Amino acid sequence: MSALPIVTSFTSSPEMVLRSYRACHRSRYLNRLALMITCATVGLIEVAISLNGSFPVRWAGVALALWGVAFFAWRELSVRRQLAPYLKGSRQVTITLTETEYRTQGPDRATARTWTTFSSVTRVGDFWVLRLSPQAAMGLPVSALDEQQTAAFTALMREKGLCPA
Repeated sequence: MSALPIVTSFTSSPEMVLRSYRACHRSRYLNRLALMITCATVGLIEVAISLNGSFPVRWAGVALALWGVAFFAWRELSVRRQLAPYLKGSRQVTITLTETEYRTQGPDRATARTWTTFSSVTRVGDFWVLRLSPQAAMGLPVSALDEQQTAAFTALMREKGLCPA
């Protein structure tokens, strides 16, 4: 393919890193969010009913609502701890896509993976999610590729069987 290799650079920000994480792990994030909203809603409904006198135990509703919020916050803090090196500020990242591999070069490390290590590539919001396994993925900002690079990238992913036709 004549458009390869594709070499592009972008500056990642802490916000972009968090958005990338949420794109790569969307179902986990949405499940935690749904659990928090459900617990908080049910807890507040229990509190409202108990204030009406129909349900004698107010603390159970308060505890449930607080648990939902605390669980979400605890998991979010855990994610931020894991991502801490990438959340310290802006970082210049260079991506190189070849016929055989995906390479990244950041300020503190470089990685390379052959395309055979990826199971799928999908677009989720503002990111291309390059899935390694159900638990592991890498996010490539859509904005990092121009129109021609995007066309070459999607053609390569289809050729590799990673992207739906």
